[in-house]
Amino acid sequence: MEKLKTPLDATAYFDEAKSLELTNTTKAVELYERIYKSYIEVDEKIAALACFKAGVVCQSAGNFKNAVKFFASAIEHKYAQLHDCYSRMGDIYAFINDNLSAIDNFFHAASLLKSSNNLVEYAQLINKAGDCYKLVGEYQNAIEQHKKSSCCF
Repeated sequence: MEKLKTPLDATAYFDEAKSLELTNTTKAVELYERIYKSYIEVDEKIAALACFKAGVVCQSAGNFKNAVKFFASAIEHKYAQLHDCYSRMGDIYAFINDNLSAIDNFFHAASLLKSSNNLVEYAQLINKAGDCYKLVGEYQNAIEQHKKSSCCF
């Protein structure tokens, strides 16, 4: 793939990758990776978006290791919706029973949402952290998180 120079070039590649997401996840992820590599020096926002999209595809396909790698890369490149990356990584860690990592990621996402006054999503993430605390036997922390989330409404 030649070096892409404009967001318009990226749009066509994003559209192509999106069309592949349901039929060929491997090719979709490869295309998102190519977008990332082509834009990392040109437009970091586009590169970060490509990482996030690749992470979403990997997560949907059950390829959690690569999903976390792509979300972490999107965070590194200052993806505009950082809370989405942390929230998705929290979901992955909770799914694979790495509850302490899940809690950390849910709290990162929640802190970003609290500062933006998105209290509904904030409360949902705090509840997820509370659920993870229950799974590791920290019931008092679980109760505190569930109480904290109920105060948002």
